[in-house]
Amino acid sequence: MPQTLQRSTSVSTRASRIEWTVDARKLRGNDKQAVSPSFDLSCAGRTLPFKMMIYPKHVTDQKGGASFKKSKGRGTVTIKCEADLNTGSTPLQFRIYTGTGASKQTPRGPVEHDFSESAVCTLPSNLVEWDFEQVKDKDSSTFVVGLEVLTQ
Repeated sequence: MPQTLQRSTSVSTRASRIEWTVDARKLRGNDKQAVSPSFDLSCAGRTLPFKMMIYPKHVTDQKGGASFKKSKGRGTVTIKCEADLNTGSTPLQFRIYTGTGASKQTPRGPVEHDFSESAVCTLPSNLVEWDFEQVKDKDSSTFVVGLEVLTQ
């Protein structure tokens, strides 16, 4: 099943939302990460390419200890700017959520990150872990990872 991205804008907050639909079979495998298709965001007056990545929770130092199968579907979400940013400030304020409909978890954040200082950003350690199994849609065998970019 191809991974898909869906873009929308909140009528009430004007925030841009990027929803990545992930094949839930990833959660039963030995993969060490899953990467979304690329998407563009406006950041500091420029349009830049980004990707979302999910990583399994590290549960053991044994071989395969950092796989979605071993972590029982628990993991983290990372946002990465794919552009080579060596000049100028590129702050972005965002929240992350998982699931849709009744299974949608409360967005976490907001977090502000300057992607010119580091191309990769995760949530603070007290908010970083997600249970992807909990938000899996059983009918489609998929789950959603969402990025909500707040207007600045």
